[in-house]
Amino acid sequence: RTKPKFKAKGEISPKGLLFSDLILSDNNFVMSGSSYVLLNKNDDVFDSVNLFFDIKNDHGKEAIKIEGSLTNPLKKKIGTDLIKNDCYFSVVADIKSFPMDFFLSGQAKDNTISAVINGSGTFENPYLSLSVPNVSMTFAGSPLIASCNTSLLEGDLKIDSLACKWGNFSVDDFSASADLNNFQGSADFVLNASILENYIKRKNIVIVDSSL
Repeated sequence: RTKPKFKAKGEISPKGLLFSDLILSDNNFVMSGSSYVLLNKNDDVFDSVNLFFDIKNDHGKEAIKIEGSLTNPLKKKIGTDLIKNDCYFSVVADIKSFPMDFFLSGQAKDNTISAVINGSGTFENPYLSLSVPNVSMTFAGSPLIASCNTSLLEGDLKIDSLACKWGNFSVDDFSASADLNNFQGSADFVLNASILENYIKRKNIVIVDSSL
């Protein structure tokens, strides 16, 4: 596993943080960029906070960009209930070709993850989505490749698509949904397996409906 290093140079003011020089590095890459967190007040009442984070490898494909905000449209005094129910957030994170050996040991140099995360709404009732067009890693000595698209809205978790391949096994056409409020859900997928040169293919082998 690599030994990552993070360096930041910037300034702090009553309005927030400004980092003009960010460096994230390990044995295989160096990513650099800038970031800021700005706090806005109106008559000493919290109005909004804005986040920006952008680093990339100028000599490679690795990049991370995050933009987000938290607003107080009702201009209420800050408190736990306000942040939970009345503040609105918005965030977009775009991760490109980030090396998996940053997180896990025993990974090849071409094992990477790319993903886009979107979020908005209130913390009490958020909308979240995750798109992973490609993730590759080494698992139990064999390469694993996967992709997925999933979302969460008003307690409904949906996996619109998921596919993965590991060794002689692959999962295709996976879709699922779950109501996190009532603990009910269903799943549907195709499993392919090659064992001792015998090919097994079963469709819709798991359909789950459960309730508590």
